[in-house]
Amino acid sequence: ERKQQARLESIRLSFERATDQAQALWTFSNDLDQLFRSEDLIRQAVTLATDTSRADWGLGVIFSDDGTPKEFPYTPTDSRGPLGTEAVRELIRAAQEGQPAPRSAECAVEFLKLENRTLGLLAVGMAAGRTVPSTVPVFLQTLGGALRNGLRRTLLISSLRRIEQATLGAYDFDFELNDTLREATEDLHMEFATITLKDDYRGMVETVRGRNVPPGLLRRSRYKMDDDDIQTHVINTGITVVLDEMNKRFNLEIFEFFEHHKLARIWVPLH
Repeated sequence: ERKQQARLESIRLSFERATDQAQALWTFSNDLDQLFRSEDLIRQAVTLATDTSRADWGLGVIFSDDGTPKEFPYTPTDSRGPLGTEAVRELIRAAQEGQPAPRSAECAVEFLKLENRTLGLLAVGMAAGRTVPSTVPVFLQTLGGALRNGLRRTLLISSLRRIEQATLGAYDFDFELNDTLREATEDLHMEFATITLKDDYRGMVETVRGRNVPPGLLRRSRYKMDDDDIQTHVINTGITVVLDEMNKRFNLEIFEFFEHHKLARIWVPLH
């Protein structure tokens, strides 16, 4: 009779645990549409995972683009368990290095992988002497699947926001270039003006914008950083140069074709 009662109690607990897990998954899935930040997703997931598993501690970790971990610990009781200990450091190192999670009867871990990238991890654990129920790893795996979908969406939103910011920055930069050319030709009464920019990635300087310049001039004005040209000289030295005659650093083809011998010109570095 005692064995039968113990078995019934075990079945009751298993059913109760399965019901709680199903409810937690349903709740998290419904909340996904309202959570747009990775931090909010991981906090919600680790709280649900810990409470539903009746664990003594929970931990969520998100890795930044450079691999730096950001931890989100959760403890439903006063005991912090092994949070912050070397055991947790091992979990994080294993996730960072793409190694299998360390096995422990007191802890269940789900690495959050998206294609070839590890986004973070989700873990719950018990205090010393307690073991994680056998259903918890499967529950974490299922919850991790939903969490990965949410993180994939937040990554997409984050990428779109960065693109938007870069686009707005490009618009601002474009306006500054045009405004500089306008000031040079209208306020300072220069006959024409050009802007040359340095491209460190390609190791080049290139005239990218001009006002009142002859057709073809911009297309021809492109040089390597180590070329001995008047524009590379001004950019490399940061010195303003004023010339009204031929100079060895001039592009002879441009100088003759566009009749620059008729001009007095000034090159000013932009800091």
